[in-house]
Amino acid sequence: MSSDNGIYLLKSKDGCRVAHAQCIENLYWWSTNCCKHQEIIDVEDEDFFGIEICKNCKSAIKWEERKELNPKMLLDYFGDSQIFISDSYALDEALRIQKEEGWTEYGICYISGWECKEFPRKEE
Repeated sequence: MSSDNGIYLLKSKDGCRVAHAQCIENLYWWSTNCCKHQEIIDVEDEDFFGIEICKNCKSAIKWEERKELNPKMLLDYFGDSQIFISDSYALDEALRIQKEEGWTEYGICYISGWECKEFPRKEE
């Protein structure tokens, strides 16, 4: 059993997505000093433990918490999720995942704030 996990539903203009995830608060964190096409890697060096750098521009990544959802993080968490045209179908999927997992710390939760927006697309 992992802690700090839950099943999350996110509604956008094109439908509802469901994800089983940990550390969902990351949706509100924004990198402040990195290139547009950031690819985050963790430094595996004891002198730099906990530092993330961008593989593309090689800069250390700094983060700030904001009140709005970060589209890149939404894509990271929900990008591979099936799109449901109905909230009730999405809830059925969330209940199926909950039953499969057996236990989640936060249960099933709705993430609001994106209902009127297009879901972010992967950059090519």
